[in-house]
Amino acid sequence: MRYPVMSLLAALLVVGSAAQLHAQDNIRTQWQGRHIHLTDVPAWGEADRLLGGQVSGVAVADHRVAVYIRVGGWWTKPTFEAPLTSIDTEGYWSCDIATGRYDPEATRIMAFLVPAGYQPPRMEGGGSFPADLYRSAIDSALVVRNYRRQVDFSGFRWSVKTGSFPQGPGPNLFTDDEDALWVDADGLHMTLTRRDSLWRATEIVADTVLGYGTYTLKVRGAFDLLDAHAVFGFFTWDELAPDQEHREIDIEMSRWGEAGVPNAQFVVQPYTAPGHRHRFDTMPGAQVSSLSFSWSAGAVRFRSATGVDEGSVTEWTYEGADIPDPGQANPRLNLWWMQGLAPTDGNEVELIITDFEFVPEGTVTAVTQSADATLPGASRLAQSYPNPFNGETVIPYSLHRRGDVHLAVYSVTGQLITVLVEGVSGPGRYNASWRGVDADGAPVASGVYYYRLSVGDEQVTKSMLMLQ
Repeated sequence: MRYPVMSLLAALLVVGSAAQLHAQDNIRTQWQGRHIHLTDVPAWGEADRLLGGQVSGVAVADHRVAVYIRVGGWWTKPTFEAPLTSIDTEGYWSCDIATGRYDPEATRIMAFLVPAGYQPPRMEGGGSFPADLYRSAIDSALVVRNYRRQVDFSGFRWSVKTGSFPQGPGPNLFTDDEDALWVDADGLHMTLTRRDSLWRATEIVADTVLGYGTYTLKVRGAFDLLDAHAVFGFFTWDELAPDQEHREIDIEMSRWGEAGVPNAQFVVQPYTAPGHRHRFDTMPGAQVSSLSFSWSAGAVRFRSATGVDEGSVTEWTYEGADIPDPGQANPRLNLWWMQGLAPTDGNEVELIITDFEFVPEGTVTAVTQSADATLPGASRLAQSYPNPFNGETVIPYSLHRRGDVHLAVYSVTGQLITVLVEGVSGPGRYNASWRGVDADGAPVASGVYYYRLSVGDEQVTKSMLMLQ
């Protein structure tokens, strides 16, 4: 979900307050507000512990806290009867977020600081918040709760999706049992299995937001022999961006329940839009596959190579104007049943992922510099990645004409921090990088920074968050 007012989001993404979230391996801070912090967050599945936070810099008697949780992909209000939480004189507050059967399985928790007289929306399952809530809120904070089990694979840490109720896609009952998903010398094993008369699916979610670059997966298993109801997905997903189709880019292996149709597809969502999907067949019986997509501001380039010595190769490029920026999308893998349907042959399924690799988009100055390049009708500034970042972030931009280019970083007060690009450049796609230092090479403090691209009379500004 994108903030309707981006300046509000930039104002919220401030760190360095005295109140900090207690360190927990399974809790990730998406952002803490200037005036509200989440300081004590129950772990995923924990039902008997209160959510705690602190408010500062406002008259606490005139404000309340409205807390929401995201369960199974939907926002809900855990306290319908008492929708607002009071704040004590020291600025502390606490709230029970496990008032419903499945509430302990919430993966995201968001707290809004609102005026005392405000009536917050109930949110009985919506995908995003109404604009009025953002307009009325003074501040907010958001944390992500990882699932209870994590695995290390190919240099990344992944959370294993699970739950006690069916969830999308499908819906399916996802499991984190070690006999359903495990890592050994052969790689990552993902399965579709049946236990106690129930079919179980598997999914893993990378803990890291990777952004633009090339994502490559190597798989052992014949995709053309998958049951017609089985689906294997290799994709990106941003939980909080429904207005951007969750920034979903897919490579999917499935016949979607139909005989005689292609068993694979490349997709830049929405798949229903013309030109957003390319369907094809993989090599029959091929036990080795390499799947990849290269994601940039101007194109998504897909590639599937199956068989020994890549005997069958399919490539496809999407260059539409609606390519998503990275946002908070992270890579995911899943193996599930279409519409939750049981297999047509009654058999369990196993695939082995032998390797996952990510190569960030290069930081050379010119990515593409050609008069024939397909470019937007105006210069474009993309979201930096990773964001938030620690160390270095990459800022992609594109120019539709030759001109004087100025790209600089500013503080929230408007102070110039450093100039990244200055001079004349031709049309093309470019990347600049910033290492969190000022013009003299001195490190800057954690917090929100703005970066502004000026090309002649055109000017575009975006924000980024640096965490030390």
